[in-house]
Amino acid sequence: MSSHKLVEHHLLKKGTLENLSKDSGVALETIRNLYYKKVEDPRIGTVLALCEALNTPVVSLYPYSLSMEGEENLLLNYRVCNPCGRKLICCIAEQIAGTEELRL
Repeated sequence: MSSHKLVEHHLLKKGTLENLSKDSGVALETIRNLYYKKVEDPRIGTVLALCEALNTPVVSLYPYSLSMEGEENLLLNYRVCNPCGRKLICCIAEQIAGTEELRL
């Protein structure tokens, strides 16, 4: 599911872009840009805020499983990520593991 699909998901629930902005704390203009596909690579914080407001797991955005090589690459990339990137990796790992809290 892309960030565009997240916004569409909200609208299918008879929501408005304005309500999604209010619920998520994401600027209305940003949500419009996502909806009209003017943004291809939104900020991690934006995606996390939308997922939280829509009660949609972050892991649903990445519907594939990792091979051992993929896991090694993920760990290597984690080391060079900024704090937002690390937070996204932790959110995905928590949801996959089914735990409420995971510390790396």
